[in-house]
Amino acid sequence: GGAGDGHQPHEGASTFQYTTLLHACRLSGEEDRESRDMALSTLQFMATHGDSKRRMWEDAEGARQVFVAAASYESAEDEQARLYGLGALWNLAAEVSNRQAMWRDPATREAVVKAAKAESPLVRELALGVLWNLSPKAANAGFLWQDEAARSAILEAAKAEAPELQQ
Repeated sequence: GGAGDGHQPHEGASTFQYTTLLHACRLSGEEDRESRDMALSTLQFMATHGDSKRRMWEDAEGARQVFVAAASYESAEDEQARLYGLGALWNLAAEVSNRQAMWRDPATREAVVKAAKAESPLVRELALGVLWNLSPKAANAGFLWQDEAARSAILEAAKAEAPELQQ
C-alpha cells in the first residue's frame, strides 16, 4: 500500500515509512524474523505517542492487525514479536478512547486473554498490563470480569503472585 490506501501514519512518519513498517511486520519467513521484530519494535514505540494511539487502533487493516497478529504468536522463536505486539496493545490501551473498542474486538480480546495464560512470565506480564489498562470502571471493568477466560487468567496470575492464595 501507499499514500491514500487508508493507513494513517504516525505523526512525524511519512505514509511510505508507515506502510513499509506494516509490510515488514507481516513478513513470515524465518530469515525475515529480525526485520519483522525491528519493525514491530518501531511501531510499538510509535504507539506511545499522543494521537497516534487512537489513529493506530483505528487502522484496523494496518497497525491493529499486525499488533494483534504478533500478540497471537505462540512459538518460542516468535516470543520477541509477541512481546512487541502485546507492548503495542498495552500502549494503545492507555488511550481512554480506545478501551471499549479494544475489549469489544474479538481478535484483540482473544489474543490478550490467551497471552495472559501463557507459560512465559514476560508474555503473561505484558498481557496482564493490557488487561489492567483496559479495566477501568468507566471503560470495561464489568465486561472484563464477566468474561470467563479473562477472569480466569487474572485469578491465575493473582494466585501465582501470592502463594498464600494457592491451594
